[in-house]
Amino acid sequence: MKTTNNDFNLIMESWRKYADTAAAQPFPLLEQYERKELTEAQLVEAWERDLLLEMQEVFNEGMADTLKQGVAALAAGAKEEWSIIKGAFTAAMKKINDFLATLVYQALELIRKTKEFLQPVADIISKVWGKIKVFCSSHQKLCKAVVIVLVMLAAICLMAASAHAGEVTQGGVEVDQAGLDALKGALYKLGEADMKEEVAAKAIQLIEQAQRAEAATELSTVVGETGNLIREANGLLEAGAAGGEPGAQFISSLSDLGSRITMKMSEWGLEATVAPK
Repeated sequence: MKTTNNDFNLIMESWRKYADTAAAQPFPLLEQYERKELTEAQLVEAWERDLLLEMQEVFNEGMADTLKQGVAALAAGAKEEWSIIKGAFTAAMKKINDFLATLVYQALELIRKTKEFLQPVADIISKVWGKIKVFCSSHQKLCKAVVIVLVMLAAICLMAASAHAGEVTQGGVEVDQAGLDALKGALYKLGEADMKEEVAAKAIQLIEQAQRAEAATELSTVVGETGNLIREANGLLEAGAAGGEPGAQFISSLSDLGSRITMKMSEWGLEATVAPK
């Protein structure tokens, strides 16, 4: 089942609450990227380097020993031992929490910025887990929370990819189903009027394939005769949108037409056919 953008956004907001402690902190690398001081590749490389360095400082044997001593003292009810280790134990727990909160916050900020960061973020989370896994193999109880966070972050990346899958955009803005139907209707009409039925059929098929694709499709990047006809159809829809009530009715009729179009192969090639109302 395809994840919707609304589902994804709800999950993102829930996880942002977890990262509230980190949200108050600046994200200098992202700020540099937004000022165009870093490219996407430079941002990803620097973020990975910073994460791995911080991870090495947090997940070390000294920290593990401190946590083990604290857990043992609490379990045994040893007040004297706990009073000795309490400060170090609390500091170690804060380090882990801060690292995870920062990781969640920064990963989500990157994903929200652009889908181009989805795969790099997923790859870096995988690397972070690969490094921590060695440590966690010896400290399984201490790493339960870490495992949960990293697994959920990886799942978020997959859900984000699913949310963008089949997305069709025009000028970076997602086109909804009614808009795509109207576009298909406009293509069909232009194909009839200009004797370009085959080109129109290819354009309509491209749109339908884009809706089933695993990645988003930007219509403005389509080239050749197909791209030209798509741009002409968009121009027709824009003119209709500026035409008040008659224009709205015109677009509605095109959307109804487009919703009834099916594709088939005939002896003459690819054809777009319209089902009766």
